[in-house]
Amino acid sequence: MVNGKFDPDTWMALNYPAQLNNYSKGQVRVPMWIVSGDHDHFGIALMATQLYWRMPAIQPKLAKLRIVDGDHEWMTFRDALPDALQYMDQQCLKLPPQQ
Repeated sequence: MVNGKFDPDTWMALNYPAQLNNYSKGQVRVPMWIVSGDHDHFGIALMATQLYWRMPAIQPKLAKLRIVDGDHEWMTFRDALPDALQYMDQQCLKLPPQQ
């Protein structure tokens, strides 16, 4: 936001394409549950799909993609949350015990 308005330059600087190169060079891999509504007026379904297709080269088997019916709104993400939490719970169970 710049002066209370959407700023596309800030959006692009902070969005995943600008961050993915640094992430891929790091050691930590975070399981990802990527979800977008198919009516999202920001075009995020396309960006989510592009992110998902880049993930196997960085972290095979640690990303899931769901394009669901909905817009960029709470109801879409509310409906996706149970599956996302179940996925993350399964990923946490795979972690080695902390010492």
